[in-house]
Amino acid sequence: MGDPEHIRTAGHDTRDVPARLPVLFIVFMTVFVPLVLVGLWGLMATLWPALSGPATPFAEEPVSVPDAPPLQASPEADLTALKRRMEQRLQGVGWIDRETGRVYLPIDRAMQLLVEHGLSERGTRANDDSVTPSNVNTSAGPGAGQEAGNE
Repeated sequence: MGDPEHIRTAGHDTRDVPARLPVLFIVFMTVFVPLVLVGLWGLMATLWPALSGPATPFAEEPVSVPDAPPLQASPEADLTALKRRMEQRLQGVGWIDRETGRVYLPIDRAMQLLVEHGLSERGTRANDDSVTPSNVNTSAGPGAGQEAGNE
């Protein structure tokens, strides 16, 4: 290692990087980087042809701005109507798909019919006259279990 006596007499640590190297690096980069940039600019200006067409997509004619979006005139009334339709769908009876025999009916009544009639085999269709929107009594309470047309 270095001699401690030598460090005390020099006044500083002599093992540091010489100050000349960072200064030369800064001077080199100050000269080299601008030269490279000027060279690239000259290369691009002379060797590559200018692109035809607009420089930016904004140079074309402006696109027309659409009118304001249609807003709800009365959001409260629309929400009330939506809730009313949803409630009618939940409590009502009707066809979902006549061809496959699918109907919608209240959940309580559907569970009651499931207990009474059971599940059909997978892949087979229930009897066409078993449950239809017209013969399901939705007002029947628990335990009534009778279809309107078969009482």
